[in-house]
Amino acid sequence: MIKCNLNELKQGMILAKEVCNFQNVLLLKKGSELKRENIRILKCWGIAHVYIEGEDKEHHEAYLENDYEIKKRAKKISDKFSGVLDNKIMVEILRIAEKQAVKRYLKKKTQQNEIS
Repeated sequence: MIKCNLNELKQGMILAKEVCNFQNVLLLKKGSELKRENIRILKCWGIAHVYIEGEDKEHHEAYLENDYEIKKRAKKISDKFSGVLDNKIMVEILRIAEKQAVKRYLKKKTQQNEIS
């Protein structure tokens, strides 16, 4: 099983785990074959990664690099909200800000991969 960022997904990959949105509503079942439309839906829901079947060391190393960058950016944002996390609205704004930061990072990474 490989944890895969959305920008790395390809049609035909098979999900190793089910994918749910932030409200825990099932989006795709385990064993589903990814199609272009499925990948688009996952992006619309802000899903950062999924688990696909298989093993690939190179892919795993790329994931670890991306995962480190995403966590670093999320920490930077959450540090800015540290004094207001007792407010439900601010917690929701933090969640949205982190989600947008991940989307921007993955979009930038995808554009860099297309250039090289």
